[in-house]
Amino acid sequence: MKYSIHQWNQHNNAKIQHAQRARTIVESLRDEATRALEETSKHTKNTQRAVTTRLNQRVQKVDHWQGEIEHKLHELNSEIDTLLNLKENVNEALKATVEPVKINRHCQALREQRTDVENVHDIVEKDLAKEIDVILSCSDVLADCIEQITEQIRKNRSARYHLEKDKKDKLTAHSIDDEASQLHNNMANAQRRPLTAKVTLEGYSTPSQWQDFTEVNVAKAEKERDNSRDLRGVVEGILKRTTENMTEANRKCSFQFSERVKETKIAKKKMTSELDHVMQEVSALEKSILDLEEGIKAKEGSLMVCETRMEMRQARPNYEYCVDSPHKQLRAENSQINENISRLVELLHDATVQMKDLKRQQLELQEEIKIKENTIYIDEVCCIAERESISFKFF
Repeated sequence: MKYSIHQWNQHNNAKIQHAQRARTIVESLRDEATRALEETSKHTKNTQRAVTTRLNQRVQKVDHWQGEIEHKLHELNSEIDTLLNLKENVNEALKATVEPVKINRHCQALREQRTDVENVHDIVEKDLAKEIDVILSCSDVLADCIEQITEQIRKNRSARYHLEKDKKDKLTAHSIDDEASQLHNNMANAQRRPLTAKVTLEGYSTPSQWQDFTEVNVAKAEKERDNSRDLRGVVEGILKRTTENMTEANRKCSFQFSERVKETKIAKKKMTSELDHVMQEVSALEKSILDLEEGIKAKEGSLMVCETRMEMRQARPNYEYCVDSPHKQLRAENSQINENISRLVELLHDATVQMKDLKRQQLELQEEIKIKENTIYIDEVCCIAERESISFKFF
């Protein structure tokens, strides 16, 4: 079957029309594609630029908080070091109370060795008791300070741990975001990772949560830093006050020791002086006793002569046995000699009694002086000398 010219023309026109329609569609599509390419390219670049800007802003934010964290870490580290030094000072102050307590108790034990009336509850004993009470009270306060400092150091280290962990995470995030912000299309590590866009946001923090987390860590660090400074101020005040209290108690006690030694030495000096007088009296009384004994002995000779005369005159016969003047004088002499002897014997007895009392007083004074010497030795040679090593210094 052959086609006509009309059919041939129709066929050709149809093909041309179909081609023209196809070309028109293609031209329209190409125009749209060109526009789309331009628009998507511009949009993609703008979007990528916006993301880069956001990443840079994020890096700056992380930089800011890293700076804050670094500053707080520096303050915390400084506070921890300062508290460790303060703790060491308080430890030294606490150790310094051990020896004074030991010396105080030794002094109290030594003073228990005082004998007789010297074992008196004097002001020294009262001040020794006050001194050890002050020292023990101060040591309890210092021990409590050490516990508080230890606890504050623990809190500071806890705050530092959270800051360091946050800092480490921010360093990692900073490195990632900084690298991501510098990434461009022609870099080798820019590859398709379609699955990352499908990751859900569950478990991720929001920007406000992220900032709140860091602010809480920073606020905790600031709080512990402030608490540390307050505690240091309190503890340093306690160190000064306890040192002053213990020094004052020690000064008062040492002063009373010196005063007590002076009083005891004065008492001993008085007794020594009295002992000298007593011993002088003993010597004088011994001479008086010897004189009395010799006087009595001398009177016995006169008495014998008198009595012999009287006996001889009794042999006178008859009226010659007359109560004459010699007879009366002999009787008067006899009476006088006997009275004198009795007086001397009585004085000798009294002197002997007084000699015994003087000897007893001499022994008592000598014993009392020994007791005083023992007290002086305990207080001055033992206690005061040992207490000279006590020294309370402000650490």
